[in-house]
Amino acid sequence: MSLPSVTLDRIESLLRPNDGAVRREGDVLRRSYSDVIVEVRCREKVLSVSAVSPTVLTDRQDLGAALELAAGPDAGRMLAATSVERTETGGRMRAVFDTVITAGATDTQLLRLLRRSLDICASTVTEQDQRIAELAKERQEAAPEGRTAGGEQA
Repeated sequence: MSLPSVTLDRIESLLRPNDGAVRREGDVLRRSYSDVIVEVRCREKVLSVSAVSPTVLTDRQDLGAALELAAGPDAGRMLAATSVERTETGGRMRAVFDTVITAGATDTQLLRLLRRSLDICASTVTEQDQRIAELAKERQEAAPEGRTAGGEQA
């Protein structure tokens, strides 16, 4: 007996009863929270879960800090792959966790995998946003009077 394949329809049917705020936009399931936006995609055998920060970074130093967190020496310690997603006005943190599913999965297994992947991505983005805010605050406190954290004249 083979287990059912993993499809976006199946994932949606598992998530929606527990969370009515999940919405489908084409080939993406999306859910917005106050501190993170989570997305689920399913491409062939790859289940891709991502989290995006709702905070758009416009300050060059904040963007530099975000890039350092995403690609710096400590980036390899993250469970989720992190990057800075470009927006019209700046950038924002994104974390992605992909899983290859070579065989079917029971509903319980799939839901457990989804929840764990969502937790990993959401916590990664939230932690990165908090770290960027801490660095910005440190810069602001260290800035001489009359200048902003970015170094511009106030």
